[in-house]
Amino acid sequence: MRHEMTQWAAAFELPDPMPLASEALDCDPEALHQAFVQTRQACVGVWRGTQLVEDTWTRLAAGWSAPEPAAALGALVRAGWSTRAILVRQADQADRTRAELASCRAAMQAALDEAVSAIAGAGLPLDGGAAAAALAAGPAWSDPARPSARPIVEKFCAAATVAQAQVRSTLADLARALSVDPLQPIQGLMARSPVLARPCDRSTPQDFALQLAQEANMARLERDLSSGDTDTKTTARGIKDALEEAAARGEEATLVLYESAHGAVQARAAIAVGDLATATRTTLTVPGIFNTPADMSGALKDAGVLQAQTEWASDEETAVIAWFGYSIPGSGVLRPPSVRDSLNLFSGLSRVGSLLATADDDAAVAGGESLARDLTLFRTYMPDEVIVTGDGFSMGSTTVSQAARHAGVFDQIVLAGSPGAGEGVRSVDDYPGLDGADVWVNSLDDDPVTNAGPDVLGQVKASLTHDHGNLVPFGADPATESFGARVMDHRSPADDHGLGLGNHTSTNYLTASLLQSTVAVIVGKPDQVPVRRGR
Repeated sequence: MRHEMTQWAAAFELPDPMPLASEALDCDPEALHQAFVQTRQACVGVWRGTQLVEDTWTRLAAGWSAPEPAAALGALVRAGWSTRAILVRQADQADRTRAELASCRAAMQAALDEAVSAIAGAGLPLDGGAAAAALAAGPAWSDPARPSARPIVEKFCAAATVAQAQVRSTLADLARALSVDPLQPIQGLMARSPVLARPCDRSTPQDFALQLAQEANMARLERDLSSGDTDTKTTARGIKDALEEAAARGEEATLVLYESAHGAVQARAAIAVGDLATATRTTLTVPGIFNTPADMSGALKDAGVLQAQTEWASDEETAVIAWFGYSIPGSGVLRPPSVRDSLNLFSGLSRVGSLLATADDDAAVAGGESLARDLTLFRTYMPDEVIVTGDGFSMGSTTVSQAARHAGVFDQIVLAGSPGAGEGVRSVDDYPGLDGADVWVNSLDDDPVTNAGPDVLGQVKASLTHDHGNLVPFGADPATESFGARVMDHRSPADDHGLGLGNHTSTNYLTASLLQSTVAVIVGKPDQVPVRRGR
């Protein structure tokens, strides 16, 4: 039934839930158990050997006149017990992981069975081809299959999202346990004389998880550089260029997310500037429309500036993640010719569709779900006490707002140049875990996008698509007093003091006093931010 669920999701223009569901359905808890059988056996062997050395040492030491042999054997015994303790913790974590994966797999299978039964119970076709044909026949919106099946498919998509997050969280816990090498106590003894041996430096669990992610993402990127697909290769080259430019500036840049571009699907990428594993304050930035992962250089340069400014202002370690992880409307349309000419995603109807997507919050709503999932994973690379700020510009602010509907995603958010908070958000009360003091809005009054401009575009789109049910396409204006956020008090530093789009650029919102206010929010100095009443 996996293929059929993919077909049903495609029929309703929903993301394919099966790649997410498969992470739970295809996991093999028993294989994990078998892999750690030898670890359990090693625990017994190390215990017996260490006990034997300890018993012998205590008897022989009484007859030795020199202290060195006793000290050497004592160090060996301590290393043996330390090694056994590490192996036991790893085996115990593997057992817990096995049980949790089995539970996730069972829950996902139950959700799939429930969806299949519900579709069959509604008298709808189970065969994927028949499902597609049923929806294609006649006017789509009058077909009885659409209103009956859509809630079923949406419920399954939600279950798949939860299952994927649980599987990844469970595996991250196991990765943390495995990040401690059980051979290190012994290696410490071999490195010097036993009496003078010092502990070896060990990576933290966050370091280990981040290193694995970086290696996997870079391996995919390198493969895509030789891809026969033009879109895939060009995007990979652009991301590699951005990483190399950051390195040339002396910045520590890590590719924490990379998924290939193919066909009409944009790539997904995220690059961190600074050390995520040690930073106590991390900011995640989300760009607006007309951006593409094929050209992240500007965003990464801005991230470097923000990282340097926050580190200087706080005297703490900070990091900034430039996240290009959603289907950015207009991606590639206004990019430099060297990039735009190589991308063939936006010709004909695809180009028109991409431009129409700039007129409402659909991309931001879907992007918010992706962002919430990604940040759940990114947090496994960060210290437990980290403070994470979401900083979105334009459509990116709507995406951040949508992600903040999930509890625990952000500790605070900054919505800059925002066309609206998006679907289902009327005030700060719709952000679980956040209150008005955690939500900041930077909306320039002479920026048309923060006023009525997007609503006009939405109404134009509604007239073109005959969808007149969404005349406020970006939701509530977060800069209004009723929204309940803190509104920054700034004027545009741009030369255009009218209502032109010159006031609506990410650079404009990261210049002079506007940048300093954003930095002050990130580093926890709200008293340094000028505020005013909302509109």
